[in-house]
Amino acid sequence: MDDEVPAPLRHAAARAVDEATLVDALAALTAQPSPYGRERATAHRVADWAAGRWPELPWRVDPLERTATTPDSANLVGGSDLGDRPELLIYSHLDTSLTGGTDFDAPITGRVPMLRPASPGVRAVRQTVSGTGGSPATG
Repeated sequence: MDDEVPAPLRHAAARAVDEATLVDALAALTAQPSPYGRERATAHRVADWAAGRWPELPWRVDPLERTATTPDSANLVGGSDLGDRPELLIYSHLDTSLTGGTDFDAPITGRVPMLRPASPGVRAVRQTVSGTGGSPATG
C-alpha cells in the first residue's frame, strides 16, 4: 500500500492524526443517529468539524437523489492540497460504497447470507454494526 499513497500525503496524515483528533472525529460522527437514508446531517457536521480542523483542505458534501426511502442521504468527500488534488471518500451512504458482493459486504452490513433454510427452532437475529466511516447498518 505504501507504493499507492504519495509519500507527502502519508507523512502529512501521520503528523495530523493523533488520539485527540480521532476522539473528536468520532464525537462528530456519533453526535446523533445517522440511519439509512438520513446521513446528510452527519455529513455536514463532520464536514464542518474537518473544515475547522484543516481549513486549507476542501470538504464537499455530495447529496444523493432524494427518494422515498432515502430522503436525506449524502456522502462527504475530502480533498488534498497536493498537485492533482486527489479526493478521499470520508463518510458515505452505504449504497454508494458497498461492492454488491454478499460475502465481501457482510462485515459492513451485518447481513450473513443463508446458505440453506434455517433449522426448526432457529430464528433470525437482527444485528447492528458500524460500517466504513461510522455509518450504521442493520441486517
